[in-house]
Amino acid sequence: MELSTGTLRRIRIPLILAVVLSATIGAAAYAYAYNSAPRSLPFYTLSYGYGAPFYGTTIYLVINNQLSLASVWNSTNACSSNQSPCTPPQLDMNQRTVIAVFFGLKGSSGYAINITQVTSNDSGVTVNVLMTVPGNKCSELAILTAPFHMIDIAKVNVSISFTNRVQTTNC
Repeated sequence: MELSTGTLRRIRIPLILAVVLSATIGAAAYAYAYNSAPRSLPFYTLSYGYGAPFYGTTIYLVINNQLSLASVWNSTNACSSNQSPCTPPQLDMNQRTVIAVFFGLKGSSGYAINITQVTSNDSGVTVNVLMTVPGNKCSELAILTAPFHMIDIAKVNVSISFTNRVQTTNC
């Protein structure tokens, strides 16, 4: 089958439009997927432990100034017993954001709370929290614990949300 010059002219413009439109839609879909995909943010542990008795329930804090950091720091056993005086880290709070998670007061050992990942996308920052609880058959110590984890990340000026995952220890 042979195509005439007139036929080629008639299909050339719609064909060019289809190719351009297809390329534009593909580029837009790629840009949307790339920009909305979560990106992992590096974080640094400032303190982790089992002694935050002033926080009786599960609490999530976002700290953006040194005074608030000092208040939260002093309400935990963030420093070891041989550190005196116990002072919070001096961070440039114009460049850093501190995130603190507290599991609350627990009646036995076997509980823990850990920030496992921090991600960012177009809608904000998400902090993934792992909460470990003892299983029914675990023999735990009958002591009061109050697990906590404090981290710092590069300063963010977007909303921060928290997602929890509970893991039961099987003994």
